[in-house]
Amino acid sequence: MLRRRIIIALFSILLIGVSHAPVYSAVERPTSRLRTITSDIYTQKEDGFIEIIALLVNAFFAVLGIIFIVIVLIAGYDYMTSGGDSTKAKKGLEQIRLAIIGILIMLGSFAIWQFILTNFLTKVSE
Repeated sequence: MLRRRIIIALFSILLIGVSHAPVYSAVERPTSRLRTITSDIYTQKEDGFIEIIALLVNAFFAVLGIIFIVIVLIAGYDYMTSGGDSTKAKKGLEQIRLAIIGILIMLGSFAIWQFILTNFLTKVSE
């Protein structure tokens, strides 16, 4: 039964990924952006360093978002498979609650980062 659920979950993830393929193809590739940034550094363009820092911070926030999803999935699995065990169910709910608090803190820091980037760092580089 568990094997069947895992297969269904993996198939669902694959189906979602395939259905969003046109969206992913329309998005600018990170590698092309990285090539532009590195060429800016080699040509001594002023804003190359700030763009690299912005790219790294945005990638860090993306990784945090992926970690959030994994934590919520694991906690949800613990909660759903508690089988009437109240301690395991409470543990799953607590993990979900802490993950939501973490994502709210992350979104707040991302908003602050975007504010600093757009209002202060881009004006310095101009």
